[in-house]
Amino acid sequence: MDEHRNSFDALRLLAALLVLVGHLHGMLGNPLAMVPLVHLPLESVGVTIFFFVSGYLISRSVLRGASARYYIASRMLRIYPGLIVALLASIALGLVIGRLPPAQFLADPGTLRFLFGNLVPFFQEQPIALPGVFETAIWPAVNGSLWTIKYELICYLIFFAFCLIPQPRLRLAAMACAVATFFIYAYVVFPKLPPPSPDILFTWVNRYYFVLFTFCFGLGSALAMLSSLRWFDFRLAAVVAAALVFALPGTDLGRAANLLLICTLSLGIARLRIPVLSRVDRVGDLSYGVYLYAYPVSNFGATYLAGTLPVWGIYAFTLVVTFALAFLSWKLVEAPALALRRRLRRTPRPAVPVSEPSEALNNAA
Repeated sequence: MDEHRNSFDALRLLAALLVLVGHLHGMLGNPLAMVPLVHLPLESVGVTIFFFVSGYLISRSVLRGASARYYIASRMLRIYPGLIVALLASIALGLVIGRLPPAQFLADPGTLRFLFGNLVPFFQEQPIALPGVFETAIWPAVNGSLWTIKYELICYLIFFAFCLIPQPRLRLAAMACAVATFFIYAYVVFPKLPPPSPDILFTWVNRYYFVLFTFCFGLGSALAMLSSLRWFDFRLAAVVAAALVFALPGTDLGRAANLLLICTLSLGIARLRIPVLSRVDRVGDLSYGVYLYAYPVSNFGATYLAGTLPVWGIYAFTLVVTFALAFLSWKLVEAPALALRRRLRRTPRPAVPVSEPSEALNNAA
């Protein structure tokens, strides 16, 4: 597929919008917005797409021969500059609208815990609230989306190991074995795990979500490896997944088919050659910025503008402000940080042949 004619950036932006709309829907006091056919909340579908696309693009980068140094630097430059600025912006928001005086707010241990606990989310319960901020909100959190980052980082660390393997075919074999292990582990362990509840979202690393997200990441990796095979057709995989969803509702295999159906349909969207979608990258990759800023902006709108604006006005306010912040994040923080990768030379090494190079791959790799 032509480098500038796929729609991965548009797909990631769609996923971010699903999370935004799903969260704002709940913040306004509504029940979960369920997506027909796959029987999952709107925000869960968005997160599933995020992990799938990440697994797909990261795997293609690894198969194309990315060195270990280039890989780890790229991952850190993609995640942390935007995250640091978003956390500082959240603290600035707390200074403006919070109940506590500025000096007391900044000196409160909860403020530092919010900052450093989200930068290094592996060793403690992940803080999502700031002292005195959004206390009257239905969802009293400043940024309840950040809890998924630790699982993304775990997936990155697992795939970092493959960059240490110089032989391309051996690298491919190791990735295939790892992904197969993900699937077997999920099949054996996932049915035995208790269903998720809100109080486990922000714990250290929860097994339920570890299995769920590595499974979605692994689906992306599997489809990346299979897409290099001439006989593979993702449309057939989508038909099989849809058939399993209808034939086995409520079963473990049916739930796995839900995720596979989301992933294969997402890949189909990403491969569409629709000019409007394929030109999204000209604006910039706004998906991460939307992910970082949508939650606090949504909560501000739901908490302070409800009763003043109609529901559609709150949605419009949230979309406009979130996209503006995401655009500034991309232009002033994320894109300059990613440009630093040019100083890193990929270590020349053979690569497994892959097709469909993309600008999205360059942003993700």
